[in-house]
Amino acid sequence: MTKEEKKELMHELMTLEKEIFVPKYAAMLKPYTKLIYIIMMFFLALLTLIGLVQLVTMKISLALIHFIFVFIGFVIVRMFCEFLMAYKK
Repeated sequence: MTKEEKKELMHELMTLEKEIFVPKYAAMLKPYTKLIYIIMMFFLALLTLIGLVQLVTMKISLALIHFIFVFIGFVIVRMFCEFLMAYKK
């Protein structure tokens, strides 16, 4: 790969002008959407438990930060899985 090709690839990765990963991976991941969702929900449940433990041990600010991250993670995972379900080859 030449220096110019690397520069072009980095430009494509840093801008949203062109789809790069969707055509490659969305069709491949679509059959596994429910599995991906279940696995990610398991990890988010573990993070929620960590937040609850921190809440019980009086680390309220850390627990609040954990709950915010869990909420943001849930929204991102849900949007990703909905995108995969709606993807047409």
